[in-house]
Amino acid sequence: MNSLDAGTRLLLNYSETREFLREAYKSREPLDIYDLHVKYGLSPGQISRVARELEARKIITAHEQSLLYSLTEYGRCWITKYRRQIFGEYNIWRDVPDRYANPGKKFRFGIPRDKRILTPFDIKRLAKRIP
Repeated sequence: MNSLDAGTRLLLNYSETREFLREAYKSREPLDIYDLHVKYGLSPGQISRVARELEARKIITAHEQSLLYSLTEYGRCWITKYRRQIFGEYNIWRDVPDRYANPGKKFRFGIPRDKRILTPFDIKRLAKRIP
């Protein structure tokens, strides 16, 4: 089963989110988002979108100065839980969402699910019958 909910999946799909979380996890001091801009070349829009989303999820907190963020205790636990997705041992684009997974069923490529759909083989076979 897929352990990621849709919001977390979307959040971790962006590389700027993963970079932000890596830096916040490595740093024991408040993270200056200007340093992220300089180090990774992230735009202010990318950084502010990620910061707002992480702050809404209580993963980070803002300091009095709006450019400094710290990881919360919950954020450290959250990063530990999703460490494979964040630190690169996992490719999120390879994960099949539950709604598309067919547990216990084999995929049968080339065989139409609807019996009314004709395959190219059927069309050639029927074309031979037409005088």
